[in-house]
Amino acid sequence: MFAETNISDTAEKEMFIELYQFLLARLPKPDIILYLKGSDDLIIERIRRRNRMNEVKTDLTYFKKLKRAYDAFFSSYGGRIHFIDADHFDFLNNQNLLDEVCKIIDSSLSGKAIHS
Repeated sequence: MFAETNISDTAEKEMFIELYQFLLARLPKPDIILYLKGSDDLIIERIRRRNRMNEVKTDLTYFKKLKRAYDAFFSSYGGRIHFIDADHFDFLNNQNLLDEVCKIIDSSLSGKAIHS
């Protein structure tokens, strides 16, 4: 995702991807991935709320492009993944929802399906 989104030079991008593949082959695959998938509006709103200078100054189209790269990557990910709709699962404003995340993890690891 990083190379496709940030590196325009073909040789540099190929070198980065080659290094990524080399490292990926040596790392264990995670038992589960929780992907908090949010709308463009939600992501932009949270970036603005964080108010980090390097993010606030960045063109918003970059974040939309990055989100699409993440969406594409995780939609074809070969491991165990659970998508959480961040627009409707706002544990930033409701800390009790973290218990729901724990239930999702426990159920996913035990093989039971829970939808959020």
